[in-house]
Amino acid sequence: MDAKSHTVTIAAEQDLERWQQFALERQPQNPMLDAGWYKVLADAFSVERLFLVCRNTAGQVVGLAPLYCSRSPFTGTHITNLEDGWYAEDEKASHALLNAARSLGKERNARYVLLRHAEAIAGAADRVVPTVRRIIDTSKPAAAILTEVKKKNRWAIRQAANKGFVVEQDLALERMEVFYALYARHMRDLGTPVMSMRYMLALKRQFGAARLKLFFVCRDGREIGGMLCISAMNTWLNMYAVVRKDLMAEYPNYLLYWRAIECAADGGIARFDLGRSRPASNTYVFKAKWPGADHDAPHCYFGAPTGRLDRIHERESLMQRIWKHVPLLVANWAGPKIRDQLPFS
Repeated sequence: MDAKSHTVTIAAEQDLERWQQFALERQPQNPMLDAGWYKVLADAFSVERLFLVCRNTAGQVVGLAPLYCSRSPFTGTHITNLEDGWYAEDEKASHALLNAARSLGKERNARYVLLRHAEAIAGAADRVVPTVRRIIDTSKPAAAILTEVKKKNRWAIRQAANKGFVVEQDLALERMEVFYALYARHMRDLGTPVMSMRYMLALKRQFGAARLKLFFVCRDGREIGGMLCISAMNTWLNMYAVVRKDLMAEYPNYLLYWRAIECAADGGIARFDLGRSRPASNTYVFKAKWPGADHDAPHCYFGAPTGRLDRIHERESLMQRIWKHVPLLVANWAGPKIRDQLPFS
């Protein structure tokens, strides 16, 4: 594919206003193309930001790719984009962005380039890992959506309510630290290093209560789980959802998900994106229980990733098994240091 007619440049802070304008014009439903992520990465991580802008021969913007370069000792130096952070108006723009990403990788001696949700260039990749996004049509009334939920899942929602669980929305994001504590414990229990509290505070600072939707599932006045969504025009994206694992048998996760979906529908939001997951994974099996459609979102590798964390979702490693037993205080101290170069795995 000849993409030489297109030029690709790295955006600087003064370019963010034009970036945001284009993103809102062409991809208003995609919160991961928001220019605010440029500052989130700067505020919370130590990666090199490489937000690419593609222009055609007329100088018009035709593509965006929010990339960053990680120099993590766990994965080796690599370049990747934000999840769902890819937009190109045509095949030439896609390949121009790909060529620029690979050139940046070569300049930085990167082990590999990972481009997520970039279907147009999947055929050129050295390795493609399938992931899917489960998206629910919330343009219908909540009552109509509930009738599409499987009978067993409706039962689970009722069971959780009957057992005293309730879902609250924190409209002012006052309990972001409470959510982080729940999230940090959940990540330790999964055997995965947690990102820092700085990251949650950066999200709050850059996107605010107008864009972030924070829900808690509670019992007896105590938060036992939560969900953090980011919104764009007519879309909510579930970024993180956690529930205490010792209470899962009482189905609070079903009630949490349903109330968030219901809130989106009642608020006139057209799409609720449950986020990406690997096919056949436990996460995918749970998300597939909700009425919606799967959308392919392949992870395309250029080069040969050999680091441990590149394959963390494919099988449980020895380090993951060890990490699950690390004291929480130690995990919360060490995790952000490990994740400083790994914003998103």
